[in-house]
Amino acid sequence: MLLPICCPQCGCALARIDFAVTAAELSRMNQRIVDIKWPKEFATRIIGSCQVNHLHTVGDLIGKTERELLLWPNFGKLSLAAVKATLLEELNLHLR
Repeated sequence: MLLPICCPQCGCALARIDFAVTAAELSRMNQRIVDIKWPKEFATRIIGSCQVNHLHTVGDLIGKTERELLLWPNFGKLSLAAVKATLLEELNLHLR
C-alpha cells in the first residue's frame, strides 16, 4: 500500500511510503509533535528542535535516525533518550 505523507500546514503530499500500517498506526504517525506529552524538562527543547528542522508530525520524527537527531544543535543524548522513551511509551513507535 502506498501511503502519502502530507504537510500538516498545507496538506500537500510530501512523499509516499510503501508499507502496510493499521489505521491506528497511521493516526499516531499523523499526530502533531506539539500535541505529544513530552517530559516537562525536555518539551521545549524537543518541540523547538523539531520545528527548526521542519518536522511537524510524529511520522516526520520517526523517519529520522538517532544519529541525525544528535547532529542537531542543542539536542543531546538526554533529549534523544526522552524522545525514544516517549515515542515508545505514549505511541508504541520507534525511530528509524
